[in-house]
Amino acid sequence: MNTVPANSVSDPSHEQLSLDRDQLKQAFAQFSRLSREILKSYSALEENVEHLTDKLEVVSRDHLRALQEKQILAARLQGLLRVLPCAVVVLDARGRVDHYNDRARVLLPKIHQGSLWPSVVSASFDLSAATAIEARTKDGRYLHVATCPLDQSQGQLVVLTDVTDMRRLQNQVARNRRLATLGKAVTSLSHQLKTPLSTAMIYAKHLLNESLPQATRSEMASKLNASLCRINDYINDLLMFARGGRENAQTINLSDALPRWAAQWREIAEIKNIKLEIKTLSHQALKVLANEQALFEALTNLVVNAFEAVAERDAPKVLITSSVSETGSELEIAIEDNGPGIPPDLEDEIFDPFVSNKVDGTGLGLAIVHSVVRSVGGAVAISKGELGGACFVVLLPLVRDLQDGVLTAEAITGD
Repeated sequence: MNTVPANSVSDPSHEQLSLDRDQLKQAFAQFSRLSREILKSYSALEENVEHLTDKLEVVSRDHLRALQEKQILAARLQGLLRVLPCAVVVLDARGRVDHYNDRARVLLPKIHQGSLWPSVVSASFDLSAATAIEARTKDGRYLHVATCPLDQSQGQLVVLTDVTDMRRLQNQVARNRRLATLGKAVTSLSHQLKTPLSTAMIYAKHLLNESLPQATRSEMASKLNASLCRINDYINDLLMFARGGRENAQTINLSDALPRWAAQWREIAEIKNIKLEIKTLSHQALKVLANEQALFEALTNLVVNAFEAVAERDAPKVLITSSVSETGSELEIAIEDNGPGIPPDLEDEIFDPFVSNKVDGTGLGLAIVHSVVRSVGGAVAISKGELGGACFVVLLPLVRDLQDGVLTAEAITGD
């Protein structure tokens, strides 16, 4: 009977143990490798954290410094706003008062945080009128208005400057200048008044002669009246020049007034057999703050001057054009003719009082035009026209209703 040696028979448990030992070695080797990689990654992570910590510290320090600088700047700006002589109002995108300084509280007593700007305007300003850059408060102050939209349509900045004293001073200076001019022109005044006065005295003396025929007496009475009217007109011109045209100023709707005035100018043109063309380039509501009679007389003066300038022309023509400026803040009225034009040597002094190129002119007509137009914040100048003669351009600042003008719609929307 054959027997198998003990060592030639495989032991399953021994093989399993050997296999587990190899797997354990492999697992331990893998663990060791992973541990080394984790340690390496952790070291790298620590370095990154340290670097980021340093960087964060620098950034935080910079941000803190920037914040402190902004706080200092904000405090300085706040201090400046408090001491500024003008009122500053910040409106949000909805048109509500977001911020205002102490001066705004003085000029606008009804202003409050969160108030709607139109409500503040209605309570603080004279709602009758305001020019494009100026408004009058209910207590009689004149404020210069400037607006600026904030970035990204975040609202509007409104700056109001009290110009009441400056305005009063300007009016006084202008009045003194006019009076000084009158004082220097006593000789001219005496001559202008003496001629019609002497004529009137002669006619009055003849009227005392009762033996004159009634027809002659009536003719002399008529000439006496004409001389007295001439004296009266001249005195009125002097008063108009001395006062300017600001007295009794009120809001004039030129959309209604200009057609009425144009009808009178057309009647004069028809009588003189002059072709008068009137072009209106704007049909929107046009309002100015002025003495209506004074403004009418000033413009009529320019129109009549144009009629007189073309009287000797074979085909006399006068063109009147009115249009609104691109900004919508001014009305431009141009009066031009195909006459001989203004002599070059008179262009620089044509608006000075007692300067005239007419034989029988008083020299006050254009001076009055200049005075009246300037008194309402406008300007008048000589320009080059299409007809080849004189061209006078009058610029009048337009009035904007406070409900939808510069103090509300523009101040809220930035348009």
